[in-house]
Amino acid sequence: MMQPMLPAMINGADVMGMTVVGYDVDGAALMKRAAHPAQARQLLGLHQPHWRGMPGGAPGLNLPTENRKFLPLEPDTQGGIFTAVTDRIRFRARPQLAFLGERLFIDPVKIGTAALATRVRASTFAVGTTSQLVELGNIGLDKFNSQALDVNMKMDRVEPGGLIILDIFLVGPAFTPGTDSINLSGGVEILGRSIG
Repeated sequence: MMQPMLPAMINGADVMGMTVVGYDVDGAALMKRAAHPAQARQLLGLHQPHWRGMPGGAPGLNLPTENRKFLPLEPDTQGGIFTAVTDRIRFRARPQLAFLGERLFIDPVKIGTAALATRVRASTFAVGTTSQLVELGNIGLDKFNSQALDVNMKMDRVEPGGLIILDIFLVGPAFTPGTDSINLSGGVEILGRSIG
């Protein structure tokens, strides 16, 4: 008894000009001259499934991976520690996957009386050559601490190896050498989606 001839491969995949259209009782392949996929479906009376053309394909298939991950920004000088002689440090990152930042985290450890009264600000925040600010100017970074709510943003996408820059400086009283410091080493991160 012969099984109905249903195509094993509807998308036009063929071997030497032939397409498998089914199998007989013994398991031998039933071959037919390869046709254009739409013609093959029409000849066999088949219709495309309802999910064809939906984002992600068939139900249950995953879309290309998008994972929420942290991207640490590394300091260029002083290991990210502001002292009486360092009041400006550039932080940068070069992600190894395409990355779309959504939330900036700044966790300064302030030591000393002058440090407690000092504000942490940024003069440059750029993804590649594109500023993430809508106007030139400085922004306060104290609002981006880990307890802050509703400070999400949609940053521009950076491709693998692209540069993210955050220039941080201090505004406040002068630091006493050996007494006051603000430590940002390991405390500047961007939460976002790595794509790939």
